[in-house]
Amino acid sequence: MMNKIYLFILICVSVGHQMVKAQAGSLDSTFGSNGIVTHSMGSNDDDIHAIALQSDGKIVAAGYSYNGPIMICAMSRYLPDGTLDASFSNDGMLTETIGESHCAYHGVALQTDGKIVAAGFSKFNDQKDFALARYNEDGTPDTSFGLAGKISTDFYGKNDDVWAVLIQPDGKIVVAGVAGNPELPSDFALARYNTDGNLDNTFNDDGKLSFNFDTGSAFGTSLALQTDGKLVISGYTASGNVNDFAMARINSNGTLDATFGNDGKIITIITPYDDKSYSVAIQSDEKIVVAGFATTANPYYKFAVVRYQPDGTLDGTFGEDGIVITVFGDYLDYPRTLVIQQDGKIIVAGLSGTAMQSDFALARYNTNGTLDNNFGINGKVITPVSAGYETIYSMKLQPDGKLVAGGFAQSGSEYKFALARYFADLSVNVNDVPKTENTVSIYPNPLEQQNTLSYFLQNDGPVSITLIDLNGNIVKRFLTNEFQQAGQQDVSLELDQELSQGCYFLCLTTDSGQISLKIIR
Repeated sequence: MMNKIYLFILICVSVGHQMVKAQAGSLDSTFGSNGIVTHSMGSNDDDIHAIALQSDGKIVAAGYSYNGPIMICAMSRYLPDGTLDASFSNDGMLTETIGESHCAYHGVALQTDGKIVAAGFSKFNDQKDFALARYNEDGTPDTSFGLAGKISTDFYGKNDDVWAVLIQPDGKIVVAGVAGNPELPSDFALARYNTDGNLDNTFNDDGKLSFNFDTGSAFGTSLALQTDGKLVISGYTASGNVNDFAMARINSNGTLDATFGNDGKIITIITPYDDKSYSVAIQSDEKIVVAGFATTANPYYKFAVVRYQPDGTLDGTFGEDGIVITVFGDYLDYPRTLVIQQDGKIIVAGLSGTAMQSDFALARYNTNGTLDNNFGINGKVITPVSAGYETIYSMKLQPDGKLVAGGFAQSGSEYKFALARYFADLSVNVNDVPKTENTVSIYPNPLEQQNTLSYFLQNDGPVSITLIDLNGNIVKRFLTNEFQQAGQQDVSLELDQELSQGCYFLCLTTDSGQISLKIIR
């Protein structure tokens, strides 16, 4: 006789058609395949760096694709269910070159008229410049913008790159990134354009602004707009052999805001090691949230979230003196993006893994910086998209509260565009959730080295089985998206002899959702 154990169901068991409460952090099975979309853009590596959400529910993704040895700009658009939108560039995918060789998009934003602005870099011989392109809704170039829909802007004649773009309420376009020259330290760099693509000379006289922090090279990675029209740019700056979080605030005329930090600039030292910021967002109360990684002991990276008061001082009501560090695994936890929900909760996403393999990783925080235990397992979600290397670079909240994340996933020796959609706290209509006969059990209990997980699948589909400790860290993967046929399944699970005694979660993920068993070793 099987010893049944207590079952924590992360999706609500239901019979028939009714309203259920989806577990925050669980994948939305109505999107793509079990909540995930992956596809190739070209014949080699592809990577999503930014996503944007249209008002009709369509999703725009921008990044790059390799055409042989050349990196080219790439963009795709998806219908709300995750399928490619054939009304965009004929098949939902667009690739093109800006400049004479490499180019890539690192940011994308939508105008109120539906036109799409993408930004990144273009390369001419050995020189990288800011690059922007604007597209009509169908993916054709907007010839009223710049030269045939494209713009290149040079700062220092060598190594300039856009990492963020936004559209102001007046329609002007602001981009931020890095301007560099091998003979000089690199700088934070911003440019503002009028709606026709010309540089806006009301912004720092010539439409461009660059500066560093007098400590070494500085790299701008993210940009946010306050309600008063001021711009906040975040990133990192070198200090000796390590980097620290760096941030600045810019007045609407393109000058540094002297009321913020030290003459408009702030450096935040989190650890004595390497710390880098990659994303910034503004709360409704004008507090500023920044996310990146902190190196707690070389070379181990951890999620780091910092919150500042509107004047740039650290917010002591958040975490420990304004700083929160979160551990997923034992080696590499690397966040790249954050969003703030309407209720003030903060979601940070990136990757967790090793130098050889990683998964999508997300964490949600309460307004005081503690992990939100209603999200995933103890505030954390880890999603294995493939058996290789994968990460989230961009994330957006839909009006219905669902969370869309984009990045890349490894398939064999190549990387593909990858998207995942998750539930937040949301009631949804579910027709095909697991029925009561989907009994899940494991025996023996407490566990021994050899164990059997027994469950019933309603439909054919991919199955993942993962062992997670009480801190949300992955201990072992037994299956990763392995196809199984509908019916009764009995899977043998072998535990490592060195696994410590205690409580764990065994997570079973199918195309119907996720179920978690609390087990004892």
